[in-house]
Parts: sequence; C-alpha cells; structure tokens
Amino acid sequence: MEVSSRLRGGVSRIGDLHQSGSYKALFPRSNSPTLQAVVLNTAGGVTGGDRLHLSARAETGSHLVLTTQAAERIYRAQPGEVGDLRTSLSVAPGARLDWLPQETIVFDGSELERTIDVDMARDAIFLGLEVVILGREAHGEDAVSAMISDRWRVRRD
Repeated sequence: MEVSSRLRGGVSRIGDLHQSGSYKALFPRSNSPTLQAVVLNTAGGVTGGDRLHLSARAETGSHLVLTTQAAERIYRAQPGEVGDLRTSLSVAPGARLDWLPQETIVFDGSELERTIDVDMARDAIFLGLEVVILGREAHGEDAVSAMISDRWRVRRD
C-alpha cells in the first residue's frame, strides 16, 4: 500500500493512494487540517511467508497521522517461514508524520522480520512508536518460543 498527504488550501488531503492485497486504508471524516489514515490488514494477521509493505509520505507542509484499526497479530509459522513487514515513511520539508499503530501481538511459534525506514528532511517532524506484546496472559497465551527481528532506520536530511 502507498499513501501520501498533500497540503491544499492549508489542509492536508490525500495526495496519492495505491492499495492492493490485504493492506487497505480508511480515512475517517474529520474537520482537522491533519490527514488521518487507518491501516487495516484484511487478512487478520501475519504468519510465516506473508509479505506486507506500507509506504507513506507526508509531502511538503502537510501532516499525516497513520494508525491501525486493530492490533497486528503474528501467528505461528511453519519451520523456515518468516513473516515480513516493511514500513517506509518519508517526511518532506516542513511536514509531519505520526506513526501510531496499535500493538503487535506475538504468538507462540511465530517468526517475524519487521523493518521500519524513516527518511526525513532537516525541518521535518516524525513521531513514531511500536508496542510489542508477547502473548496474551489473560487468555492463557505465552509466547514461549518466538522470533522477532525489529529494525528501525531513521535518517534526517
């Protein structure tokens, strides 16, 4: 999925949007000058062999807030199969991008490689977080054996 925000008349609007596969974006109605996008994975989670890519760009002067509809669930993988999540974020001069997804729940036997790349201009603003939960104790689930590789690269100017 690819999405961008573009400043028009002092308000951030959808610039470009391309969706395919199980990643989709919803845009709640709002009177805010910020473009809010809710990303959803219609597959319901990630398992070994899945490859999902999100590319988002806040163009010059715009403000884009990205979140997810629900927690991303990382399910048990077959031996040798790894789920792959790649997020590429770009923040142009005078722009702001907030990456605020719901938590990622890692289940027992899951394998995930996640990469988050952020490229930002010198005067751009980026706010990002990722919360990882190992199993759900209240449901009697523990991620006793799981693999997660989580790489962040943030480049400014």
